[in-house]
Amino acid sequence: MIGVVLFLAAALLASVCLWWRVGTSASARWWVRREPIEHRRTYPFSEGIALVLLPVMAETLAMLGVVAVLGPVLAPVEGVTLVAAMGAVLFQAALYVIAYGATWQRWILPLWAYPAWLRETRRRERALLAPGRR
Repeated sequence: MIGVVLFLAAALLASVCLWWRVGTSASARWWVRREPIEHRRTYPFSEGIALVLLPVMAETLAMLGVVAVLGPVLAPVEGVTLVAAMGAVLFQAALYVIAYGATWQRWILPLWAYPAWLRETRRRERALLAPGRR
């Protein structure tokens, strides 16, 4: 039951993250920085949260749901369960390191993180920034 709840929570969070990427309403695009970068004094964190960190959290919840459901089934086969669990932990650790590096103290995220409709704007802004401030 816990695995199903975790998987449903992951599906809900992933659908909200997808709505933020493709939605055209103001509520779907709450995370988009609208001010020019030269007028900002603080780091804009909303783009990193909406585009990178919450989708990674949704993937983690989905993985935990699958492990909670399949764990008891795979438990009698100790070697396979241990290898699968260690592989999942290493995968999640690598994913969090990539997400952290992509979002921490970045005025503009890596261009692959942006949806297509915002990528060109951020590419122009990136060209205006000094190399140390990206």
